[in-house]
Amino acid sequence: MNTSVKISQSFSWKAFGFWLVLAMALLQLFYSCFAFASPVEFASYRGSNLGHDTEWVRIYASRTLFVALVLGLLLSLQQVALLRWISVLGIVMPLSDAVLAFQSSAPSSIIARHLATVIYLLLTFAVLTYWLKRNRQPPDTSFERTREE
Repeated sequence: MNTSVKISQSFSWKAFGFWLVLAMALLQLFYSCFAFASPVEFASYRGSNLGHDTEWVRIYASRTLFVALVLGLLLSLQQVALLRWISVLGIVMPLSDAVLAFQSSAPSSIIARHLATVIYLLLTFAVLTYWLKRNRQPPDTSFERTREE
């Protein structure tokens, strides 16, 4: 039984989901550069009290760079199904950021920005799910029919 699913159309710049993922990857790349270049300002932007410890921001920057590179790679390889799951599983990060910002008594605008990211990721998940359903072809079963005859 052949269970592979073929995609009938290329996932390219013509797809709205492509732009949502690209924006996500570029934002992560920006955050990484911002965190490396200016850890104190970045921590303030994210709603965290830093004190004198800038090392955690550099750790955050390296991990954010990794996320940006993975998103870029999966986007270039047109791995839409994986990007869909990454978008929904990635909700954990802005939710955690919102909780940490709240615990640090960050302004409500910063907390709202983290929650807006959750909505963005849910929108991306929905758009990619729709794209996958719309562009899938049923598995090719011609080989199975030939073999049974």
